[in-house]
Amino acid sequence: TREFSALYQQKPQPEEGVYFKREWFNRYAVGQQPKNTNKYGAGDYAVSDGEGDFSEEGVIEVDTDKNIWFTDWWSGQTSPDIWIESTIDLQLKHKPECWLAESGVIKRSVEPFLKSRMEQRNSWTVLEWLPTSGDKRAMARSFQGMAAAGKVYIPLCEWGDALIDQLIRFDSGVY
Repeated sequence: TREFSALYQQKPQPEEGVYFKREWFNRYAVGQQPKNTNKYGAGDYAVSDGEGDFSEEGVIEVDTDKNIWFTDWWSGQTSPDIWIESTIDLQLKHKPECWLAESGVIKRSVEPFLKSRMEQRNSWTVLEWLPTSGDKRAMARSFQGMAAAGKVYIPLCEWGDALIDQLIRFDSGVY
């Protein structure tokens, strides 16, 4: 399907998606997620302002049936000082149990500034830096399985639409 779309449609992936399928994602009205959930935050960060990859961060809630509810999102092609403030804004707004990010170069370059800003702004969220294998497809496999099983909910809003579009382009899109 991907090769046909790339060769004959001039698109690297079909509209319905390849690795992730559009129909796998449940949509919901903002504010309609379950009340008794556990909240988690995560970020995938970049460091170039106005070029390169985008920094992406969001908050999910996990309900008692282990469904994932995306409840807030931020994306930007910005320098670390901007996304650090966005990270803390999300932490203060949602009070997640922990905040996850990939370790490596980003951690080594920004962790002291991030922790300092969190303390200055009274955000006492636990930071967990996770090792990365470098294989994005392998790292996304369990999320793919949850989406295919109908356990992922994304809100009906502008950022929800953008998130689904980005997911169905994985891993053949530019970003």
